[in-house]
Amino acid sequence: MLEFMPIENWIIMLAVILISLYPTIFKGKVEVGKLKPRKLLALFGVLTAGFALLILYGYFTGRFDGEESAAWLIILEICLVGGAIALFGEGYLVKGKYNDQYIEFYTPWSGLKKEKWSNLTKVNHRVLNAYYALRFDNGTTIRVSDTLVGAPELVEHIDALGINID
Repeated sequence: MLEFMPIENWIIMLAVILISLYPTIFKGKVEVGKLKPRKLLALFGVLTAGFALLILYGYFTGRFDGEESAAWLIILEICLVGGAIALFGEGYLVKGKYNDQYIEFYTPWSGLKKEKWSNLTKVNHRVLNAYYALRFDNGTTIRVSDTLVGAPELVEHIDALGINID
């Protein structure tokens, strides 16, 4: 007789597929010259924080026993809280704008950066980390995530400026 996968495996597979395809599925409203975060990432951040609180609740109500499980729960909590902060920050706080003269970009991790296109020396695309690294002659690097609404339009703008993307 055929055995079917548990429902948890189907939920995990669906979540991985949706996360992988969300730039296509949840495109967002593109405004030329603007880079905006995808609110879906902020939602994932809130859900991750909720999951972290659920695990803490389980710990304090005695659902996990043994000293060895406490160490793993602490590591898991640190990862979940860190992930929630990163997802919320990327999904709500990152933004940017650009025109023919300059790019201005803000992240909670590196602050506000404003650079002229004439100072741009190199652009690399990091597939593994899913961002474009814009390097300027004064040493400034602006990292623009592939997940931002307007990122493909920024790449077209950089191509139109005649700058090669590695």
